[in-house]
Amino acid sequence: QVLDNLLTNAIKFTDENGEIELCVYKTETDLIISVRDTGIGITEVDQSRIFDRFYRAVSDDYEGTGLGLTIVRSIVEQHGGTIQVESQIHQGSLFTIKIPQYLNNQTD
Repeated sequence: QVLDNLLTNAIKFTDENGEIELCVYKTETDLIISVRDTGIGITEVDQSRIFDRFYRAVSDDYEGTGLGLTIVRSIVEQHGGTIQVESQIHQGSLFTIKIPQYLNNQTD
């Protein structure tokens, strides 16, 4: 659900010749997932509200309920993680998810 929502948004807001990049890697303590696009971008004002329920940062030219990123944040937080956005208008957006790795040190 998380990747579906982030990738759907990236596709929706990126032009036909734009780029979308999905990266997944892990550190010693976390799993990091990022989705970057070269789409329309999000204003600084909107960046602080895009995870709010029913908030839509763009015009009526794009369909949506304003729930997708709220759901994404909820799922990420249920796993003890965080989500951040960096964006510039006409340059694109970068969503970064950080989820802690819980290691099972038990032996069989």
